Amino acid sequence: MAVPTPSEYFDILSSVLQGAPDLVKQWAAKFRIKKALIQFSIAPAGEWHCVFDNGAAAVHPGKADKKPDVTLMLTDENFLSLVYGDLNPQLGFMQGKLKIKGNLMLAQKMDQVIQKAREMGEINGIPVPGAKKKPASKL
Repeated sequence: MAVPTPSEYFDILSSVLQGAPDLVKQWAAKFRIKKALIQFSIAPAGEWHCVFDNGAAAVHPGKADKKPDVTLMLTDENFLSLVYGDLNPQLGFMQGKLKIKGNLMLAQKMDQVIQKAREMGEINGIPVPGAKKKPASKL
């Protein structure tokens, strides 16, 4: 699988969230995310926001209409490094590669969700970018 652009990554994330509602509910409970609005500002690719609402989740392009609980700001390159697990979020924050405005604990939970997705390899047949294991082959 080729390295996706940030836009392609958010398309994949949107498909995963829409196609696996039970998994989203499980993750929301595990990571204690009830209601959250997470804004991603990725330069120069653009902006996206994730909405978590009582076990449901969705990804939308652009800036959120409401004030986000947390905003993650980084470059395309650093975003993809974060998604693939090559950039430690805490180290990236301390080095200025990742800027966080708002709820730091929520930012850490989002990283846990990304890590969990990478560990799974694929979700509902959709390969997860940065997967630590190869998706199971279909016979």
